[in-house]
Amino acid sequence: MLISISLLFVNKALSRVNSSVSPTKLKTSSSNIIGTWRMPDGSIAEWVAYNSVFRYIALSKRSKAFFEGKMGDDGSIRGQRTFVDLETGNRKVGQKVYRYNIADGNWYEWEQDANEARKPMARLSGMESKVVVCNGKKFDPASDLSGTWDGSNKALVYIFQDGDFLSIVHPQHFLDCKKTGRNSWKVHVYRTWGDCITEMSMNYECVTPDFINAVWVALDSRCDLHKGRTDRESYWRLKAMGTADSVFITEFRIFNEFHPVDPKDYMAKELVIDHSQNYITFNFSSSYDPRTTTFYYQLEGFDKGWFIAFMQPSATYTNLDGGSYVFKVRAVDVEGTEIRGNTRFMLRVRPPFYQTWWFILGATLISFFLIRFIFRYRLRQQLEKEDIRRRIARDLHDEVGSTLTTISILSESVLRQMELDGEKARLSGIGDKARTAMSSMSDIVWSINPQNDSMDKIVERMIRFATDTLEPLGISAVFDIEKEVYALQMPMEQRKDFYLFFKEATTNVAKHSGATRALFSLKKTGRQLLFTIEDDGKGLPPQPQGSLGGNGLRNMQARTEALGAEFLMKNNGEYGIFVSLRIPMK
Repeated sequence: MLISISLLFVNKALSRVNSSVSPTKLKTSSSNIIGTWRMPDGSIAEWVAYNSVFRYIALSKRSKAFFEGKMGDDGSIRGQRTFVDLETGNRKVGQKVYRYNIADGNWYEWEQDANEARKPMARLSGMESKVVVCNGKKFDPASDLSGTWDGSNKALVYIFQDGDFLSIVHPQHFLDCKKTGRNSWKVHVYRTWGDCITEMSMNYECVTPDFINAVWVALDSRCDLHKGRTDRESYWRLKAMGTADSVFITEFRIFNEFHPVDPKDYMAKELVIDHSQNYITFNFSSSYDPRTTTFYYQLEGFDKGWFIAFMQPSATYTNLDGGSYVFKVRAVDVEGTEIRGNTRFMLRVRPPFYQTWWFILGATLISFFLIRFIFRYRLRQQLEKEDIRRRIARDLHDEVGSTLTTISILSESVLRQMELDGEKARLSGIGDKARTAMSSMSDIVWSINPQNDSMDKIVERMIRFATDTLEPLGISAVFDIEKEVYALQMPMEQRKDFYLFFKEATTNVAKHSGATRALFSLKKTGRQLLFTIEDDGKGLPPQPQGSLGGNGLRNMQARTEALGAEFLMKNNGEYGIFVSLRIPMK
């Protein structure tokens, strides 16, 4: 059975306050004052209640107090408090009143017949420590059991001793006790357990001033007990820190397996582990009572600051990068005093091979030479392609071009000597076709030549062709070219299709528009090249539904599809036509 609870002792000296209270009449109070509070004087008090009787023990570093009182009809709690100053040894017994203020939801402490209350009481939160260590100048732990005690079942017990009077409190226990010897006590326990009330008797024996051995016997079979059941418990006093206290690392574990090393050996030198062993645990402790010690730890090289060790004094790390680390531990006692002997453990984790300097250097060199090889290979391929294009352009110009020129010259020479009109027409047709073939060959040679890949070369050829074609017919050619267009680059195939589209559209203006002015525009819009033509001619004639017009329009549509572009041609208001081509640029 667990007496995991602070206890309450009451001796004969207090029987006049509640001489009629019997265990069978004990009830748990519904008041919201039951629990642990910080009193107006700064002490920590544990309140308990049964029927209308309330008790508390209040402890601080320099004082101790015991209170017992009753709740009146007005809801206030009135009773007697015994207060002992552990610095001076002064003892004061007086009346206290505790009242609940509905307006602000606080309990207040009043002196008997006083007109003003002291500061309000404050309930301790779950994160605040309930441990209080008494160590005033007049406090003698060899003869006074007052203070906070820790049970073998991890329960905190508050004890108040004033001569032969002894009391212990916990929200689920209170005890009446009688001294039976120099270091022994006969204790009657009234125990509340989940709205159930039971009784036990206990014999306390002080083995040392800081250790109590308790044997208890159940007096009934209520709650979780059966009559006659016995058991044993032990209690340790939570004491102030001594001069020899220290903090130290107790174990070093890898994958939760004990690693046979002495942590003291690695305060000045590093323990080296592999990256594959990268699941490590440090356990630490203190020669001061570890249950009342607050530990802080930090792994230098990984942690940005100190961390508090909750639940248990240990720290675990996983997946540490390769490198050197220093694990540090420090600790403070219940009063915030730092414990002497802060310790550390030096550690080095071997990095995986892919994080070693030689691997990184090798990978960097290999990457450099590989990128250099790919760059040079692609550059060589590009130069070879450009060289092939130059040779083809040169050969076409030199061989085919010269042949077509010869045919054109010979046909003209023969034509001048011919007298028959039919023969003249045939020879004239031969000359026209030869000249047309020469023009087409010139366009192909121009598009193949890599020297013409820049946009300014394209614009230059467009202006020359439009001027040569339109101005002899009395059509003024005007160009509007944005500055950003000149920075664009067109591959050979795209450049050829775009130029032939432009050439076909310009030819249509010359042959069919009857215009006096044509405006050519080139603009960069986002990732597109926008080309437009506007003239002031007679516009498009009506076309049968589904018709693409003549060969010129069909050729323009074919070039548009090859470019992956968007093509639009429509009448431009009352006069002329409007042609636009949107070409996606890489």
